[in-house]
Amino acid sequence: MLRNSNNKIIRETPARCEIYDRIKSRCGLFSASQVHEMLKRKYDLSTIYRTLNLFDKEGLVYSETIGKKKYYYVSSDPHHHILCTDCGATKCFPCNEEIKKPEGFSGVKHRLVMWGICSCCSSGRR
Repeated sequence: MLRNSNNKIIRETPARCEIYDRIKSRCGLFSASQVHEMLKRKYDLSTIYRTLNLFDKEGLVYSETIGKKKYYYVSSDPHHHILCTDCGATKCFPCNEEIKKPEGFSGVKHRLVMWGICSCCSSGRR
């Protein structure tokens, strides 16, 4: 049974269940195109996008836009990413800051993406 972050049941469809089963234990960032390939193109790409965006809205996944591309990740806690500008490698790091919700706003979220050069690229190992 699919439940959102508030324990509300999300209507199940074969596509939603299969997509969630495939991504729930995945580590790191993934794109809709990668999910499409993981599922051997069983569902069209628009179904994958709609499903991932629903999961993002309901708190089952988080999303980050890096450059012009949207990525998703599954995590029990929000975290941030650093991206290597040479090779594209990403690394996760925890969100350690408590951000006070601005008065008069609800549903407040934040994102932080950092860029740099990874140790492999800076040492010439790639």
